[in-house]
Amino acid sequence: MAERPDARFVVVGQGTGILKRGINVRNAIDRGGLADKIIMAGYRWDTPDIYAACDMIVIASLRTEASPIVLREAFASGRPVIATKVGDIPEIIEDRQNGLLIEPGDSKALAAAILEFIRDPNLAAHCATNGLRYAREHFSFDEMMKAKLRADIALCRKACMDHESVCRRDVVAARKLVLDRKLSRS
Repeated sequence: MAERPDARFVVVGQGTGILKRGINVRNAIDRGGLADKIIMAGYRWDTPDIYAACDMIVIASLRTEASPIVLREAFASGRPVIATKVGDIPEIIEDRQNGLLIEPGDSKALAAAILEFIRDPNLAAHCATNGLRYAREHFSFDEMMKAKLRADIALCRKACMDHESVCRRDVVAARKLVLDRKLSRS
């Protein structure tokens, strides 16, 4: 904050509300004299609007999150992303390619990453563009349905060793569904 007094932060999520953690965070912000620089928005349903108003998205999870939806939303927003190395985030974010990765709980690294995106708008734009591309390639409805169908077909094949004719029918139906979807989009 000392280096960029013009910076403003919006903290969104359940941990920012009336629960004990949210109250503790609010009290720390007030004690630090930062109430005019940090907005505690609480849990929100309008995250696309919030992402659109931000210059970058920070996912500062401290503990494992299997696969945070907020990462997918942040990539899809076309904003640069900074995230901690928890859950499957390091498998999705390639540091300096589609986002910046930091260790959980490392506030100095977090501050440095935020400042890096502020100081280097080309890096921020590069990461944002690649994050959006990643979202389109991996998180679109069609891609998620293809992955689900592949998993279903694999499970069907395994389960159908004794019931080959049923399995063949299901595989043919799944392939027809994918083909029909492709044809309807043409």
